[in-house]
Amino acid sequence: MCACVTGITNLPIVYVSICLNLGPLTTVLLSAPVLKEKISWSSIIQAIVSFFGIVLIVIGSNQAEPNPELYTNKSSTERIVS
Repeated sequence: MCACVTGITNLPIVYVSICLNLGPLTTVLLSAPVLKEKISWSSIIQAIVSFFGIVLIVIGSNQAEPNPELYTNKSSTERIVS
């Protein structure tokens, strides 16, 4: 538990989001070989859609440009004035 909290607080939010969103996909993919459950077509389609959603998150995070104003020590009122 401590390692999970440390990882979440130290990693960028994009990577944390990817890891959290991969949970249901991993559960579906491992349920067949580990639990010997039959995977329905709707589960397969949902897994594919969620995978492409995660891909969109990664692509969007790579194309986003950081805002340099967020990394300055100015207060919010100083940013508005200047």
